[in-house]
Amino acid sequence: MKATFILLLTLVTSAQAVFAEKPVSYFEFKTERNLEKKTRLALELWEFYLRNDVDSLRPLAKELLSNSENNSFSRAVSNRIFGCYEVRKGHILEGIDYLKKSKIYFLTIGDIELLTEELNELGIAFYLNGDLETATYYFKKSLKTGQDSPKETDAILAEVNLAKVYIAQKKFDKAKAILNHYILSARNLKKWEAVANGYSVLADVSLNLNELEKAKVLCKKQLFYAQRSNAFNLKINAINNQALIYYF
Repeated sequence: MKATFILLLTLVTSAQAVFAEKPVSYFEFKTERNLEKKTRLALELWEFYLRNDVDSLRPLAKELLSNSENNSFSRAVSNRIFGCYEVRKGHILEGIDYLKKSKIYFLTIGDIELLTEELNELGIAFYLNGDLETATYYFKKSLKTGQDSPKETDAILAEVNLAKVYIAQKKFDKAKAILNHYILSARNLKKWEAVANGYSVLADVSLNLNELEKAKVLCKKQLFYAQRSNAFNLKINAINNQALIYYF
């Protein structure tokens, strides 16, 4: 019998979140008067809330929008945050509409880092909506765009998400290849949370192939790297995965 993991997957929490540092406080964001800096602080909180507190995305977006003063950059970031909130609340089409608006702006200003993230988020939205073909398009587009980003993690940002598409399509060899590359890259960058996340999805591949013993080894690796990270939720999920897989 194949176990169903309780995984902290990037398709739900966003791939870039596993590379995020500890964010600023909401108070610091709310009291910031410089709109450019306030918008950048909102992006930091967006990364953190995606992983830890989805419900806080909506008030974050509303606060930023109310202070945007018709500033195009701030409005685009507000659209991103609203879009991610709607997608994760199950309002996929509304979320896609928000995300496409912000994508157009980031493309217009030529911000490769923000565009890479936006393409990844659109891929997540289409995946959750069951459109694997369009999801694949956006994940591959994100990876291609990320090659030119000044942020080194952008080059692998959407790899785990693309692997999940391959798993859904039962293209397990492709999934394993891209996950092994992701894990190696994240390990070289010392991004332990990302490494743990990669191993959790790789374990899912093994379960789909009925390779239970291999999945157990991969779960141990997930737990090892989760314990090296600062992500409390990932540690809990790794422990749950360990218990669950040995139950089966």
